[in-house]
Amino acid sequence: NDNCIRAIMNTNADDLLYGYHDEAEGAVKAILNYFQITETNAKSFRYCGAEICQYDDYSIRKTCKDNTEKIKPVKYDHSGKLTEKCTQSEITQIRSVVQSLAWIARQVHIPISYRISRLQSNQNNTTIYTAREVNKVPEYAI
Repeated sequence: NDNCIRAIMNTNADDLLYGYHDEAEGAVKAILNYFQITETNAKSFRYCGAEICQYDDYSIRKTCKDNTEKIKPVKYDHSGKLTEKCTQSEITQIRSVVQSLAWIARQVHIPISYRISRLQSNQNNTTIYTAREVNKVPEYAI
């Protein structure tokens, strides 16, 4: 009757995120039981591909360190000139890495957004220099 939210739940594919005040514990547990959710994590867990950590003061930190570390660098011929055009294989790798980094930037790492935007706008004129620059960005994101 006091118009206060007592619990909240959010789903995304097979991930469920929820929080509640003590008085809503029974209702939340009933929902978890109904959907046969048996594994729960608190304080430190993964949600939608990101790592979430809640500290004792209730502050939260969200990172994508695992996903960032999984990004493989673009393989390119280091003996070529920086202005040399990339091969189709190198361009494909560059696009894949840039899109992976764009997701990370949107999720947790806004400071790399400018670099990602610049690399996305340059994908039709991809050179060895571009490949080299793409490989530097994950270091900034970790």
